[in-house]
Amino acid sequence: MFGGSGNGEGQLQTPHGQWVDDRVKDKPVLVVCDRANARLSRFRLDGTPIDSTTPGQVVLFPAHAKTRGDVLLVPDLHARVSLFDKENKPIVHLGDDAEWRKKVLDGFKVRAQPKEWLPGKFVHPHDAAFDKDGNIFVVEWVSTGRITLLKKVG
Repeated sequence: MFGGSGNGEGQLQTPHGQWVDDRVKDKPVLVVCDRANARLSRFRLDGTPIDSTTPGQVVLFPAHAKTRGDVLLVPDLHARVSLFDKENKPIVHLGDDAEWRKKVLDGFKVRAQPKEWLPGKFVHPHDAAFDKDGNIFVVEWVSTGRITLLKKVG
């Protein structure tokens, strides 16, 4: 057991998804989607805190994490999916649109209105995973469920 409730270093508030990040082969770390603190927190496998991202600046409301090669994939319940490089710097925030996010988060009404969902715009990405070819499947937490396939190009 580690962490504890709070927003200090090593503390968590609604720890949601966890993933063993083995991109550095001899130093795997546990990435915790510290949802209510709007950050990713990293721990050594013995539970010792390493670091956390700045709340609300790198992720907004992270749900889960996965890796493939040197890339970390983080679906964010606030209408986007992010990819990070081996140094945990953002490569891209897919679907990042402040106006769309404002609409999605306004009472969460869009979540129950499939006719309002737009192609290329996420509502509430709850999980995502890479397939063997590097494509990404994004699963959303909405009334009927929604799965989006993002095809790898290049």
